[in-house]
Amino acid sequence: MYVGHYDLELETISVIEFKIKEPETFGEYIKRLRLIKGWSQRRLAQKIETWPTTILNWEKDRYIPRRGTIIRFIRELDADAWEAIKFDDIITDRQRKILSSFEGKPSFTHRDCIELLKVDYLYDDLKYLVNLGVLDEEQKENKIFYRIKKYSKPKSLGILIRKHRLDNGLFARELARLIGVTEDTILNWEKNRTHPAHEQLLLLKEHLKIDPLAIIEFDETISKREKAILELVKERESVTSRECQKVLGLRQRDAQNGLYFLYKLGVLNRELGKRNAARYFIRD
Repeated sequence: MYVGHYDLELETISVIEFKIKEPETFGEYIKRLRLIKGWSQRRLAQKIETWPTTILNWEKDRYIPRRGTIIRFIRELDADAWEAIKFDDIITDRQRKILSSFEGKPSFTHRDCIELLKVDYLYDDLKYLVNLGVLDEEQKENKIFYRIKKYSKPKSLGILIRKHRLDNGLFARELARLIGVTEDTILNWEKNRTHPAHEQLLLLKEHLKIDPLAIIEFDETISKREKAILELVKERESVTSRECQKVLGLRQRDAQNGLYFLYKLGVLNRELGKRNAARYFIRD
């Protein structure tokens, strides 16, 4: 039975594990993001209009940046606001209480916060949380409503790759070495100029620990044929390559290769039956 041209090549993929030291202070967090960007202290200083010695002092935790500077850090370094506020002194205890108290609620107002915290004025706190990126605000009938802003899903495959590369603390050249491509190739993927091939997607998934269900959300990751196969599996709960071939009018090789790729990606599971006939079903 033909199992596709991926078998020998993909079964031998080795996964290299990286243990990345998590930053313990906001200064270490700034330094980590700066290095991931490949920026010098001078370049970051230029971006936020300050001095390199000031960046050095912040990274060594000699000083805590002001609110406006923290907001600029988050924007310039593409930081995740929810990660940033884990560190001390980035938001106050009062601001943390606002976030924790209204989590899971559709919306709340300035008045709701005042009643909760028993204070007279909270506009500055709410505006700061909005600018940080952890609150959304919307005006309706002359009243401002706030909502806890959840993590946003990446809008393209390139953004997804870049987010996971940064989360794993890898430079583009380091990821390129793992995947077996050039640094420019990684940067072109992240800017959505080009897209990884199937074998490269599998390597990206393994090295960056990307959820395969997040990968297949984008049109450039799986073909129309593979989408049709996936829909058929969902409809029938499980299929064989012969069933895909017959129902979708595919060649035997195309049906087998499509199912095998989705299996290797982690979207499908499979069971081997009689004579090694594989039956595929949706991953739990």
